[in-house]
Amino acid sequence: MATVGHDALVTHVDLATVGTAAPAKRLLNVSAAAFDLLLDASGWVYVFPTADQWVDLHAVEVATNTERLTPMSLYERTVAKLAPSGDAFVKVDTALSPQNLERYQIAGGAATHAQTMPYWGDYPLCGGLWFGEDGTTIYTPCGNTFHASDMRYAGCCR
Repeated sequence: MATVGHDALVTHVDLATVGTAAPAKRLLNVSAAAFDLLLDASGWVYVFPTADQWVDLHAVEVATNTERLTPMSLYERTVAKLAPSGDAFVKVDTALSPQNLERYQIAGGAATHAQTMPYWGDYPLCGGLWFGEDGTTIYTPCGNTFHASDMRYAGCCR
C-alpha cells in the first residue's frame, strides 16, 4: 500500500494492482493540506498539515474514509516517521527552532504523547529523521544519531 498527500485529499493505492487495467486506488478526504503523512498497518493514514501554525493531527481511516482529529502539540510542516514496531511515530517540527524529537503511540487513528527527547536545541536535527534498518537508531540529515529506545544522543556521523 502507498499514500500520497494533496490539498484536502489523500490518494491510497494498492501497489499490487499497479500496472493492471484498473489499479485499486481510493481518494480519502482530509480537512487540511498534507505536508507529511504516515500509513500504518491497521488502515489509518496520519496527516501532518502544511499550514496554520499549531494544528491537530488528522487521521483518516482508509476503509470508511472517516477523519479523526487529535489535538496535540503539533506545528505546521512537521515531519514524522513510523517506528519499525508500527505502533508509534517520531516527529520533528521543522518550522520551529530549536527542533526536538517526540514519540507518539498510535492506535485506531488516535495519537498519545509518549516521550520527548531529553535535549532542547543541544543537537541539530536539520529538519528530518530516519530509523536505521534494525529500528534501534534514529538518524538526522545533519549526522546526529539517537537511540530509538530513549531518544538519547548516540553520536555524530554514524
